[in-house]
Amino acid sequence: MAAIAQTRRKGCVFVQICARGGSGQHRPPCAEHRRRHRLGGKELETIGRPGPTNGDHWSFINKYNFRSLWAASDQAWLQHLRGQAAELKAREPEQFKNLEDGMEFTGEHVLTDQIATNLPKTACDIHTAYFVIQGQDDVITPTPAAIEYFKCIQAPKKELILIPNAGHFAFMTASDKFLEALTTKVRPVAIARGGGRLQDLGQH
Repeated sequence: MAAIAQTRRKGCVFVQICARGGSGQHRPPCAEHRRRHRLGGKELETIGRPGPTNGDHWSFINKYNFRSLWAASDQAWLQHLRGQAAELKAREPEQFKNLEDGMEFTGEHVLTDQIATNLPKTACDIHTAYFVIQGQDDVITPTPAAIEYFKCIQAPKKELILIPNAGHFAFMTASDKFLEALTTKVRPVAIARGGGRLQDLGQH
């Protein structure tokens, strides 16, 4: 069986999963989980309140395998991409390097500003239709945070569409549901607001 322990520290939740034998005694891996759990809590306390420009925050996330908390569909999709990486690198080395450089540049120059922006305080008044199509199990752009932001939005038309059994990459891992939301929810509003080209495309 699996024993799951949660500890809250400074607004974060650490989840520890330990394997138990039939006698109820912890197997050796569980002791290692507990050790890493204690170290992680102490390290986070040393870092303090994580900020968007705090590099220690991002190294902490990677060190303690934040990706293990991703939705199963996200993890499977990432594994699929990794499986194709070697082939892409061998076939298109320049394109592969461009991809790596682009991701690194984005992380360094865009991500910190993106995270620092407080949308509920700066962008609640939107003068056009507003849609959120969100994987229900997203932990990268956490679904509860997206819902809270959605509540503050003042717009002529707004709608929140949550895709079950999907995470951050719902547009890839649940592409049928994502496309359905675009065609049944977004497209009619776009056409009604003068999206004539979209209407023309739908007739061919």
